[in-house]
Amino acid sequence: MNQKRQLWIVTIMALILVGISVYISGRPQVREAETVVVRVEGAVRQPGSIALVNGMRVIDALEACGGILPEAKMDGVDVSAELTDGQVIRVASTQAENDEAEMSQTTGKKKSAKKKAAPPSGPVNINTASVHELDRLPGIGPALAKRIVEYRAANGRFATVADIQRVKGIGKKKYETMKSLIVAE
Repeated sequence: MNQKRQLWIVTIMALILVGISVYISGRPQVREAETVVVRVEGAVRQPGSIALVNGMRVIDALEACGGILPEAKMDGVDVSAELTDGQVIRVASTQAENDEAEMSQTTGKKKSAKKKAAPPSGPVNINTASVHELDRLPGIGPALAKRIVEYRAANGRFATVADIQRVKGIGKKKYETMKSLIVAE
């Protein structure tokens, strides 16, 4: 009787193991992309498009481009953000501001208020954009752009573009002016 019981236990254990292996082998294998391609522009030693391993950070992309230049202005560049495929990283330069100041001194004209950068050429991903990129959106200044980045850091990614309205200072009217220019990827 004892042998019969042991045989049943071994048989049940074998069936459980076979069931587990069939379950695991039958599940579809989800494989994430092994690389992401990002473009680094502005005050870096070697700007351009680069392919990096999925899961790397903005700081890794900057290092892969030879590092930042001495005149790099890192305000609004979240170096700890994880890279996404197709992302554009822009590093501003203090040199551009210095050139503008010199020009106003040589012309003798009073320098007007700082001009807003040209609007973005394509949609801005609100889940990865820097303060500088967000500042280019209509109705978004540096303070509100910083608030968006801080909200994202504290609360995680935006699931939809409409979620940006959760950021203090972005109401329905402001959202309506920018919704066609933003994506949440």
